[in-house]
Amino acid sequence: MTPRHQNIYERYHAHVYFGPETPTQARALCEQAGELFDIAVGQVHEREVGPHPHGSCQLAFDRAGFNRLIPWFEASHYTQVTHR
Repeated sequence: MTPRHQNIYERYHAHVYFGPETPTQARALCEQAGELFDIAVGQVHEREVGPHPHGSCQLAFDRAGFNRLIPWFEASHYTQVTHR
């Protein structure tokens, strides 16, 4: 069983990871998250950047958005890493 994220910080950011075959879908997903949850959407990187092993996009949000955003992302089946 996958451990559940816990909402214990004031601010978070998530990295949405995607492969070379899905940048268009990932970009649309991140843009949709920004619109639905009124959160900051960073640049979509279509290749590895820094410590990120795949294409990625960063989303920034606060504690209030956490409980709505994380389940929505889990339903998308994209890999995401959330931290403060």
